[in-house]
Amino acid sequence: MATPVIVSSSTESASRFQHALRRLGQKPVLLLGLLLAVTLLTRVAYFCVPLLGHDEPTYAAMAARYLNGGLPYADAVDHKPAGISATYALVFAFAGIYNILAVRLFFVFVIALSGLMLAQLGRRLLDDDRGWLSGLLYVLFACVGIGSHHYPPDTELFLNLPLITAALAVHFALEKPSGLLLLTVAGFLTGLAGFYKYQGAMAGVAWAVAVLYAKRGAHSSLRLLMWRWLALIVGFAVSAALYLGFFAWKGIWSDFLFWGWGFNAKYLSTIELRESAWLLVRALLVMGGSWLPLLLCFLVPHKKHLPGFIWAWLVVMLSVCGLGGRFFYSYFLMALPPLCLLCLPGLLALFDGKKGWIPHQLQIMSVLTCLLCTAFALVAVFWIEIAPNQAVEHKAARAVSDYLAEHSSPSDRVFVWGAAPEIYVYSKRVIGTRFVFCNYHTGKIWGGHLTDVDATGTESHIVPLAWTELLNDLQNNRPLFVVDGARFDRFDRHPVSRYPQLAEVIEQNYSQVALVSGVPIYRRKDQIGSPSVRPSAQP
Repeated sequence: MATPVIVSSSTESASRFQHALRRLGQKPVLLLGLLLAVTLLTRVAYFCVPLLGHDEPTYAAMAARYLNGGLPYADAVDHKPAGISATYALVFAFAGIYNILAVRLFFVFVIALSGLMLAQLGRRLLDDDRGWLSGLLYVLFACVGIGSHHYPPDTELFLNLPLITAALAVHFALEKPSGLLLLTVAGFLTGLAGFYKYQGAMAGVAWAVAVLYAKRGAHSSLRLLMWRWLALIVGFAVSAALYLGFFAWKGIWSDFLFWGWGFNAKYLSTIELRESAWLLVRALLVMGGSWLPLLLCFLVPHKKHLPGFIWAWLVVMLSVCGLGGRFFYSYFLMALPPLCLLCLPGLLALFDGKKGWIPHQLQIMSVLTCLLCTAFALVAVFWIEIAPNQAVEHKAARAVSDYLAEHSSPSDRVFVWGAAPEIYVYSKRVIGTRFVFCNYHTGKIWGGHLTDVDATGTESHIVPLAWTELLNDLQNNRPLFVVDGARFDRFDRHPVSRYPQLAEVIEQNYSQVALVSGVPIYRRKDQIGSPSVRPSAQP
């Protein structure tokens, strides 16, 4: 008589769970829906916080200028690549100017789609349908970080989509006899990532490593290796030619060359080694703590190994985080896709019943992940109340914006001195000069002590061309209002009165018509006359 096999309920439940994980990995549409839901849940702040940080309104103000006939670097200046502000403009073109929520929802879709692509890559690299968990890890930990760094629709998470897709194309290409077309596509997508952040294009080094160490059969040769590398280069060159060719075609090559490329050399040189070392230590502690559950996966013994180019991808992305010595937390998001992939073998080993170095490791990692995601989501929701001076500055920016909106029409231009781009967004007015912020004019360079409210020695970092262009814009564009925004974002020591040339232009052409929340507002003298613009003071 056969002995009956007794299966415990816990074993049966675990088996069902594993089966469900595998089945979900085989249903990309359902998986995309899950990733969208998780992304929305972790970014609920998008529906209750008007603006997060200064990058979001900066890109929005630049995008509004593009949609009113402006061009990057010539009519809206930033030293970053133009891809991010152009993306905002593209969304605004369909959803309306300054529709921040539309940009955020598009961003949510990009994050979820990136997670789906990463899920497919994880499944194929490990030959395990549960590899889709890499995509879930990605959308969860993309939100784990400081609110103003990780939550706004910014460059790093946008560029990750073409890079993840490029990695998938490289994987498929190396399974084919030649794969030249797919490698060309991968090169093109890598160049596209550089539209958002130049450092992103460095991922191409990892693809070159993948080609070098790919398993090749008898048909392979050095000649095939060179053709594959050439395919990557050609794809990258096409995207680079399109990007650079746009500026040449529009006749703004010199503007791009100075602001979009040349200024970055100055930017990279304005931080001291000691300060950079401290910023590195701080970033490693913050991001290491934020991503601790991912790092714990490396403490689990396993027999599965990923291709070496995933490690190369991680190393390259971590390396470029340090360019410029700032180590902004958001920079590390470029390293998140390969990190999530490299976590997979350890994570799946835990699901298979293997034990890690820490007792109850899977449970601990799950709890930590839930706590971190919840905590940082709540921090983002209450960002205005939590961040230093944000509540006061937000209230003042709203008051100033309400005044501007009430006393002008949408076609009128405004210039805000300082660094308060939120005023353009709240008032729904287009920038009156090419400068959304005035750091170039004051030497308050980002990412170090020069942005402190009491920073000294900023004069040595002033960009002379910025002053020439600003004064020319004020003369030629003649914005209706000038706002002295020195009370915002640590510009307290840099009021208009500190800069004689600017003060003289305002004195000659403008009159103060209001003092709103302590912020002086000036209107063009030739437009003063109606009762609605008499000098006033508002709380």
